Amino acid sequence: KAKSQFIANATHEFKTPIFSIKGYIETLKDGAINDSNVNNIFLNKIYNQSKRLEKLFSNLINISKIELNELDIKFEKVLLNEIMIVLSETFSESANNKGLNLFIPNTKDMIVLGNKELLQTCFINLVDNAIKYSKKGTISISIKNLNQYIQIKIIDNGIGISEKYHNQIFERFFRVEDSRSRNLGGAGLGLSIVKHILLAHKSKILLSSALNHGSTFSFNLKKT
Repeated sequence: KAKSQFIANATHEFKTPIFSIKGYIETLKDGAINDSNVNNIFLNKIYNQSKRLEKLFSNLINISKIELNELDIKFEKVLLNEIMIVLSETFSESANNKGLNLFIPNTKDMIVLGNKELLQTCFINLVDNAIKYSKKGTISISIKNLNQYIQIKIIDNGIGISEKYHNQIFERFFRVEDSRSRNLGGAGLGLSIVKHILLAHKSKILLSSALNHGSTFSFNLKKT
């Protein structure tokens, strides 16, 4: 049953960009390719949808590899502040455009043991979700130095998640409200990827949230 549901969900997610690309190409073939006012617009739409497909494939492959312990993860010393800089460069403008305050701390010389690329993906997915599902207020990253670990929290004042969905929210393709999520461009894979990345780092993602009262996602990373 789970396998059938997964195939159904995956098919649905792939169908949308594939049909979009097909439609854009048909329009170009019907004459729009010769219209300088629209041909580049349609080519950009095709490019963006192909990037969406590529991301879907990549995410599914990485989740599967992590689940099967087939992803070759090399652990090293990761300077957290390098990831914080990437987050600031990536999200400051989009947060500002929505009227959100984005607080990203200077973690100075805090170092954790992990895979920098995967951890960066983890942070990006969490902050991206926080911005996507927030209409006002502040999104902040809290970094706390514990004995053997660094505690990390991504806190927002967004729409929140009803407690009855807390166990399902990390499943592949799960979305609380499909129509709303599709309007925001989500595929329901981001939190599943976060969960698997952290499991590979011997950590666990925790959620504290209530409907219309924001969300806090927290996890620990081991110090070097």
